[in-house]
Amino acid sequence: MKPISQFKDEFEFLSNFYTSPFVYDGYCWPTVEHAFQAAKAKFPTERWLIRIAKHPAIAKKKGRYISLRKDWEQVKVSIMTELVWLKFEYNLTLREKLMDTGRVELIEGNWWHDNFWGDCFCKKCTNQEGKNMLGYILMTVRELLLDDQPQLNMTKEQKLRKAVFLYIKTKKRLTACMGKHFRQVCHTCKEYAKCPVYSNHFSAWINLQDSYYIEKEV
Repeated sequence: MKPISQFKDEFEFLSNFYTSPFVYDGYCWPTVEHAFQAAKAKFPTERWLIRIAKHPAIAKKKGRYISLRKDWEQVKVSIMTELVWLKFEYNLTLREKLMDTGRVELIEGNWWHDNFWGDCFCKKCTNQEGKNMLGYILMTVRELLLDDQPQLNMTKEQKLRKAVFLYIKTKKRLTACMGKHFRQVCHTCKEYAKCPVYSNHFSAWINLQDSYYIEKEV
């Protein structure tokens, strides 16, 4: 089927700007964008100012001028993954809409030169392939929701392990390999691991070699 290449009109609900209240870190957030931009901040006051922003665009703008936490580049993908999961966990209607997209490829197409979270379609970025990380995260969450295995009796750690495995599977299906571009450093053992999805629920990054274990475990 034809990929969903932009998050607008009937697919606007896939955007991080879409209103989708959820609880994260003890507070209620109106959108994923609010929570994501606030997560960058080193100080609670800055996070609060972003949380009360009247529009996600304002939250995004404020996120450019905060004191950035030192480990942001290492944790931003995992934080985005958790926030997107919470968005659909708290909002049943949006969850059903996401599941209704089946297994169509989701691409966060844009015109503002974002080739990390999405894929920019402008002429300037024609020869630059976007990583489409937000698209892959959305597809990971969707795979977890569509999976036949009952989720009700799974612990939070089991759900996260399964999400990591599905992320790997989705990435392989669409691009054939994870590749060296996604190598990250484990905070615990200071060694490289290939999986970019890190969570505070684990003491280290989950290596691609663990995918067999993850599949059998959950």
